[in-house]
Amino acid sequence: MLTQSVLRALRCSVVMLLMSSAYAEENSVGPPGHDAWQEYGWSAPDAEESRADNAELATDAGTYRHATVASTDRESVTRNVSETVNGSSASGDRGWDLHGALTQGFTGNPNQPANGLNRPVVFNDRANQYLLNQLYISAEHHWLTRSSWRFRSQVDLNYGYDSQFISVSGLERHKNRGRKWNSDTEHYGIAVPQLFGTIESGGDQSLQVKLGHFYSEAGFESVVAGENPFYSHSYVFSYGTPFTFTGVSASYQFDSRLTAITGFSQGWDSWSNDAGSWNLQFGLRYDGGHADDFLQVLLLTGEDLKNTLSDGVAQADIRNSIHVIYKRRLSDSIFYVADGTLGYQRDAIAVVDLGSAVIGFDSAKWFGIAQYLLCELAPGHTAGVRIDWFQDRDDSRIGTPVRFEPGGDVLLGGNFLGLTIGSQHRIFPNVTVRPELRWDRSDSRGNPDVPGGDSSIRAYGDRTDASQITLAADITIQF
Repeated sequence: MLTQSVLRALRCSVVMLLMSSAYAEENSVGPPGHDAWQEYGWSAPDAEESRADNAELATDAGTYRHATVASTDRESVTRNVSETVNGSSASGDRGWDLHGALTQGFTGNPNQPANGLNRPVVFNDRANQYLLNQLYISAEHHWLTRSSWRFRSQVDLNYGYDSQFISVSGLERHKNRGRKWNSDTEHYGIAVPQLFGTIESGGDQSLQVKLGHFYSEAGFESVVAGENPFYSHSYVFSYGTPFTFTGVSASYQFDSRLTAITGFSQGWDSWSNDAGSWNLQFGLRYDGGHADDFLQVLLLTGEDLKNTLSDGVAQADIRNSIHVIYKRRLSDSIFYVADGTLGYQRDAIAVVDLGSAVIGFDSAKWFGIAQYLLCELAPGHTAGVRIDWFQDRDDSRIGTPVRFEPGGDVLLGGNFLGLTIGSQHRIFPNVTVRPELRWDRSDSRGNPDVPGGDSSIRAYGDRTDASQITLAADITIQF
């Protein structure tokens, strides 16, 4: 079965490579022209620091998020260098931009877990199986420009394995988070991760307002596969960071370096729900350009969904979290990134009193940090290391949030550590390959002192191993 999966993946990759090469030759798609510092979110040393112009010209599908101060949104990163479908007009209507990417990969796990899963690693969580992670298509329309104001609307559509992780209640899922659009028995499905409109002013002091369903500003990594330095994702991104918001977000750029962020939404990863969740965000972003640091601090507060249902209805309670991104260019070709999070949710743990047979609730906390060291080996070729630590000591994000009195938590421990070594190679102007070697370890284990507790339970290998090693690679084809 493993051999057949590998052969299938290779066949698909070869076919797509041939198709993409023919497409690139026919449409004269040239190299994106971004150097390593631009790939990881810094301006080139000799670049003119015009944030408004950069927002218009950030067209490389490999540019990582936060590529510019004025356009840190993930929606612009998959843009191809082609012109708009309908062309431009003298009135400023640029028509529709259509662009996207196909990402497929394979993750080998020598432990061969019985359930076929690499979890709690997600997105590439299928062990020894080929995955079509994303067939990602984005349609963007630039409306008539009046004076210094710009109007834009965008819708993103994804088909693939990753859709299950970015589907939200009230849209792709029912309000109780059960699947609506996609089958419970199928691994592949459709998701609409973004559907929004923006209005933005020009000038040195600019205002951008976004309304709809869109990616959050939190976290260094992104849902969009081509934005990330590695195929797999960190625990901090997977379990400590909201993927999307539905609501309104506004950012005001005071000058070329400092930007304020605020917004209101339906909570983490939610279109709508019966629990009435809501979320406020407040943040500041400092971008020193090519010669200085990048720092973003984002505070999220509100009432958000818990991992509990009452009569089939999802429950919500107070959730507060802080998300910090720090980036520094150590040299012309070496970059450092730190992505940290700290979170709290009230009444996220179910507490079962065995003596009185009463169920109560208690608060949960989590925190983690992912650090990256990234190096440009040559134009179009980079290598990097990621060290990721996440503590879910109350089991509200990864584990089972149940505690018995007496007895304790169902799971003990709660520390998850990931070490990833990988590289990225642009083998054609629109084709990128990312191989990686990853090691994970956790002290999470079953508690024998609770009813039905099993001390042999571990985090990996279908709950039998304390660690795992995976060897993975993916290929992304832009179009």
